[in-house]
Amino acid sequence: MRRVALFGLSLLLAVSVFSTSAEAGTYRLSFRNHKSRLSPRERSKMNQYIRMGCRIFQFSGQQTNFIRRAVRHVFSTLNDGRFQKAVKRTRFTFTRDSGMRVFQRIIRKNLIVSVWGYRGTRSCRVGRHANAFHIYNTIYINRDYLMKLMRTGNWRRLAHTLAHEMMHDLGYGHGRNEGQAAVAKKRSVPIKVGCWVQYWRSRTNAFRACP
Repeated sequence: MRRVALFGLSLLLAVSVFSTSAEAGTYRLSFRNHKSRLSPRERSKMNQYIRMGCRIFQFSGQQTNFIRRAVRHVFSTLNDGRFQKAVKRTRFTFTRDSGMRVFQRIIRKNLIVSVWGYRGTRSCRVGRHANAFHIYNTIYINRDYLMKLMRTGNWRRLAHTLAHEMMHDLGYGHGRNEGQAAVAKKRSVPIKVGCWVQYWRSRTNAFRACP
């Protein structure tokens, strides 16, 4: 089987989330420059994908700048006081946690997320048709999805995706993609927070866009 080079751009973004809190969480999105810098668990899972034929690729400078813009928007939204209040007051689905508990878990989480690009193939069915997927503190962004967003300049949608996957890292889900009530799924933590992030400070009211 053809070997795939595993290199990413050396870039580390560290941001304090909800910095006004006494117990602010710190999120770091890492575009690590070599597979050896991953944790053993992350490296083992990535090797499994490679054996399946998955194509893991490096980000170009243009792609990194586009992702960086989305990342900045994610963190500016998470630090917005109105956003914090919205999280605390919301009753989310697919979790027993109250909105206040969701808020507390976010601000107390010290999170390092490794970001890689991938392309699905016939033999690589993991995330083949997904925009992105998340495993062990690692977010894999679908190359075709990323390029589509770049062609249209839709960095807000990428911010939605990143926030969505970050909420998965906190342990929140939205049920399986099939057979779930659409209304219930929309009020899950990953989908609701991701949607709010996308439309926050845009011309579209976030609360109307994400009922």
